[in-house]
Amino acid sequence: MTNTNSDRPFLAAAVVMMFTVATPASAEEFVYDDARVIHVEPIVETVTVPSRSVECSPAIPAEAGDLRAADASLDLVTAIRTEAARPPQEDRCVERVEHRTGERVVGYRVHYRYAGDDYEEMVDEHPGERLRVRVSVSPEK
Repeated sequence: MTNTNSDRPFLAAAVVMMFTVATPASAEEFVYDDARVIHVEPIVETVTVPSRSVECSPAIPAEAGDLRAADASLDLVTAIRTEAARPPQEDRCVERVEHRTGERVVGYRVHYRYAGDDYEEMVDEHPGERLRVRVSVSPEK
């Protein structure tokens, strides 16, 4: 068989028909509808969160009189020199960690009615009064 330019439209139509016939029809189709929400229960999770805080108390510089009271043999000049030679004191800070426990909503258990039947589903957000549902439609066999 020779292939001529006049055969090409017929050949293209035959290929399209072959793919059209070979492709099966969708066995199941989906439609969307609204269902009435009957009841919504929040799903609650208990969480513990650490809370850190730092409390500092300022350093109180020592006085020359404090040194003399601690060591009575020091004269005032020696006590002052000793105090001046000390490195500066830093504030004393203490880190505290408190654990706070609380609850958070992680989802919702939704009870709804569609076409006279009751269903239950878990969803991430509160649905309100209506819930969008996907309904499967297929031919009866």
